[in-house]
Amino acid sequence: YEREMVVIYGDGIEVSVLLSGSAENIDVAFSTSKVSMSDTFIALSTQTSIVIHNRSDVPVDFSWRAFPTIEEEIGQKLKLQLQLKHEENDEAAALKDMRADDDEFSDSSESVSDTSEEEPEAAFLKRTEDQLLGPLQRRYRNIAKAIMEDPMFFYDEIFAVEPLSGRIWAKSKTAITITFTPKAALNYQCIAFCSIVGQADRMQLFLKGQGIGPKAAFSYDELDVGDIFVESVHCYEVDLINQGDIAVNFQLVSNASPFGSKFNFSPSHGRLEVG
Repeated sequence: YEREMVVIYGDGIEVSVLLSGSAENIDVAFSTSKVSMSDTFIALSTQTSIVIHNRSDVPVDFSWRAFPTIEEEIGQKLKLQLQLKHEENDEAAALKDMRADDDEFSDSSESVSDTSEEEPEAAFLKRTEDQLLGPLQRRYRNIAKAIMEDPMFFYDEIFAVEPLSGRIWAKSKTAITITFTPKAALNYQCIAFCSIVGQADRMQLFLKGQGIGPKAAFSYDELDVGDIFVESVHCYEVDLINQGDIAVNFQLVSNASPFGSKFNFSPSHGRLEVG
């Protein structure tokens, strides 16, 4: 960066000074920018960690954010503010409609306008409207303030990052814990953005994990009952084994084949606990 500075002394003498300087990103790095979590059963959690290295000579503050830039954060806040304003207007209109349909309000306003010369009807209506909408406006004003003050830290229903903010001292490092808690047998991916004082751009951390559903299997895959006499009844046993780390809920699916009705299974549904 370069800029000229002009200094004017009291007697009108001008002196020009050339100012120059350079900026660079502070030397901070992740131990890895991509984290692949171990395959995890639904409703269970697995954890791993990464390390943020501060190789500079000054302490730095960091925080994990949901958006890649400050501009996107501001845009999201403005979007929420606009949505909040619409909700406030809708609720205010609903309260006014309820008030207009209130017979007691109608009667009281007529009696006051007839008996009180000090407060005209228009002033009375304005006062009652302020009493009606005042608490609503204060509530939404507080919500709007909370939105603008929200730091927009990283949040995800599946991945959690801890701590969300902190300080790393010079020539030091800190460990970040990532927790993966899948809710379905799906492949999950997301990006967490780390805002570091001294870095022009937010650093990205790619998170990936696979959720695993219940695992169950029969003790054998095929049962040959051989030749059976007509109208005779034979019983056989087969074990349904829970091979996973979470409980298994099972239910028999009806078989529409010609001979499906000749077989009965008991129990037809149930729950297998772990082990």
